[in-house]
Amino acid sequence: MAVGGVDPSGGAGLHVDRIAIEAAGLRCETFVTAQTDQDDREVRQLGARPGSDWSAECELRASIQMPVGLKFGLLPGRDALESAQGRVAWLLEIHVGLPVVLDPVLASSSGFEFMGPADLPALLDLCRRPLVLTPNLPELAVLSGRPEALLLEDRDSRLEAAAELLELGLRAVIVKDGHGGGEGLCDWLCEAGMEPQGLRRPRVWTPGGRDSIRGTGCRFASHLAAGLGRGDTLARAAIRAGDWVSEEISKGK
Repeated sequence: MAVGGVDPSGGAGLHVDRIAIEAAGLRCETFVTAQTDQDDREVRQLGARPGSDWSAECELRASIQMPVGLKFGLLPGRDALESAQGRVAWLLEIHVGLPVVLDPVLASSSGFEFMGPADLPALLDLCRRPLVLTPNLPELAVLSGRPEALLLEDRDSRLEAAAELLELGLRAVIVKDGHGGGEGLCDWLCEAGMEPQGLRRPRVWTPGGRDSIRGTGCRFASHLAAGLGRGDTLARAAIRAGDWVSEEISKGK
């Protein structure tokens, strides 16, 4: 199950969620939290749906066939976050150990805010569930209350922020290094009760320049959720997801 927003340009959201999940060998069913109006330059309108609507759709589908994994993307505001929390609680009660991945989509690549400061408490409440959280460095800064510049430069600050988030009750935090500098890239896998694990790979760029494709966070989280749904360990699923996204970036897709 992929829960998130529709990007009519096809550059992010549920369209690329499906691509990522199918690339990992699973079938994807999508549930729409928002019908956005956007393109590769800007978001013009959010188009949020009531949380009760898409949450009921999830429940109906899960009552017919239980998913092997669940991925949350765009959750536009407190109503959506609270609906997600209710749906996770219900699913985990009937399927203990269900892999759930949360990509905390706070803003678009163009800077449009999908969540504001007033929504942060509800997002942190959702993080009290045993989910896998996949923040990039700007998102980690918001969630941890640390300066983004500090996280960009200092590895220890990233790990401290992840450790604090784990204390909420998360299963794991994967701190993505896409916004970092240097030729090498190192995501950090932080699991409760375990030493952080650095997942290193070369940093790649789209053909002809440094500008990245859109929707890389969506792709990573969805491929990760599918890998966990197939039975991979968290480290293996994260490595595979990162490698696959790197390949997509190198092809400019």
